Amino acid sequence: MKYGHLERLRVELTVRSPLYIGSGEKLTAMEYILDNGVVYVPSISEMIDDFSHAWQRGLMDDFMRFISAPGRQKQLASFLRERRISLNPQPSWVRYTLRAQRDFSSMNTLLTFMRNSDGEAYIPGSSVKGALRTALIAARMNDADKRRLRDELVSNPTGRRASAVEETLRVLPCRLDRDGIAPNRKDAVNDLLKSVEISDSMPFAPESLTVCRRHWLSAAGEDRPGKAPIFMECLRPGAGTAFYMTVDRSLWPEGEDALSTIRDALTEWDALCHRAVDDHFARSLAETGTMKGAPIVLGGGTGFQRKSLVYKTSAYPEDAAQLAHEVLRRQFTRGTRCSYKPPQGAKTAPYMYKAARYEGEYWPLGVCELWF
Repeated sequence: MKYGHLERLRVELTVRSPLYIGSGEKLTAMEYILDNGVVYVPSISEMIDDFSHAWQRGLMDDFMRFISAPGRQKQLASFLRERRISLNPQPSWVRYTLRAQRDFSSMNTLLTFMRNSDGEAYIPGSSVKGALRTALIAARMNDADKRRLRDELVSNPTGRRASAVEETLRVLPCRLDRDGIAPNRKDAVNDLLKSVEISDSMPFAPESLTVCRRHWLSAAGEDRPGKAPIFMECLRPGAGTAFYMTVDRSLWPEGEDALSTIRDALTEWDALCHRAVDDHFARSLAETGTMKGAPIVLGGGTGFQRKSLVYKTSAYPEDAAQLAHEVLRRQFTRGTRCSYKPPQGAKTAPYMYKAARYEGEYWPLGVCELWF
């Protein structure tokens, strides 16, 4: 729908692999209940209020003793079982429920999905816009940009500061300003993405979510779940939603179709990331299917290659991977209490792949498809 120089489009989004967009909240085992493959997330304040008015004598006192007793990590589910508190029918203090994977018998920390004020899961427009920006930057990098970025990454002695070249590239120049002067590339006022507004998505139905565990895969297919397994609320493959994209054609470069440019940039960026990293792990991963729409990868756990422009610095993925190894090695210094030690001959950087376990298979995280 057009409103003068503004064009508003409804964009359909289909989730093709488990998608995690974190709310920043981490639930401990005392803040959720795993029971018979279902995760119940309570309102702690309402639950405690219910305990204080419960018919069971001394229930509140028992609960306070349970949480204050010394010992290893406690589970709210254990307390409910000990006191024979049933979850059927579902108590009023349960905020929402999730169906966990069949092989989950226990969990530790649970990372929650982004939710609106009504407690409904949604995809923020900023997540989509950020992915669009990276793809458009990569598509518009010229040879000089690639050389400058590579030279800076090679010469950066510590890797503890952001890349000045990459920060410059993050602002994409649009058309000439009101005075007919070419915009300064560092000037956010003339940023190309000012011409594109993206709304938050429509909320997802509760059954669209599940709980997945994050795994690390090697190129040989070896699974290394780690000593501290991470569990995440994720959207299931097949979940769908929509959002609105508004394009200000008076700001978009003249003679260039915005939708075609965005679609082509997303397709080109996705193909580069596959060549650089994803294809090396493909035999260990479930198929997300052939896409007819525009591919876009969103959320957490999507990999270094999806967020960095390092792989654009060379036409040869193996060459760019060596530079990426050096960048990661500098970032993971002794000060971070971690180290980055790729095995000899590693062809990808990172050399391990983050995947989600869903329905008995390993999946890449965050793969989605857009329909304009």
